[in-house]
Amino acid sequence: MGYFGFILIILIIIILASMIILTKGIKFIDTFVVIMTALMALSFDMIYCKQLATYHYVSYDNSGINSLIVGLLVFPSIWIIFISYKPKSKVNTILYILLWSMILTVLEIYVTKPYNIVLYPKWEIIPWSPIVYVLSFVLLLGYRNFIYKKIN
Repeated sequence: MGYFGFILIILIIIILASMIILTKGIKFIDTFVVIMTALMALSFDMIYCKQLATYHYVSYDNSGINSLIVGLLVFPSIWIIFISYKPKSKVNTILYILLWSMILTVLEIYVTKPYNIVLYPKWEIIPWSPIVYVLSFVLLLGYRNFIYKKIN
């Protein structure tokens, strides 16, 4: 499936995020977090994809370009989808983060890996992917709360 699956997943995620922006809108604060999400994704990919070669998107030859596409489009879109349905209570937010981390990990195991959308020469999906997802969501929510306090 390779590039077709890669492009298909990107389009689906961008369309979902766009629909949310058009119907619900996006808070001013979340635009800062979208930028931070892109920076986090690009930084992480620079280290783990390019430097350590633990995983690659679709091919080994174009992994830098593919990482750039994912960092600038996919992860910010995932954040928009994630934040638009985030519950208000802390307990439900913790469960929500765990649910998202589980869903994204299952997506990796059953879609991106078998269809060669992401190649994993050194990365172990379990335990690393869920840990990275949980940490990323917690850091981004912390950053969002920080920005919210500074603006208000």
